[in-house]
Amino acid sequence: MFRYGVGRGAMDQRVYIARLNIEHFHKRLLAEQDDATRQRIVQLLAEEEAKLAALTDPSSRSREKDKS
Repeated sequence: MFRYGVGRGAMDQRVYIARLNIEHFHKRLLAEQDDATRQRIVQLLAEEEAKLAALTDPSSRSREKDKS
């Protein structure tokens, strides 16, 4: 049985997706006029940037390995 884990391929894919999401949210902010929607996009953008930072931080990878 094949399991998805936090191997290098899965990690690279998560980083790629996070970067795409950040790019998407930046573009949405440029076009969005509604303040409530803009606030939500800013929140989502901050969450995605934090996720990307955690994925690309070398010390977080060693913590992931320690958990398994």
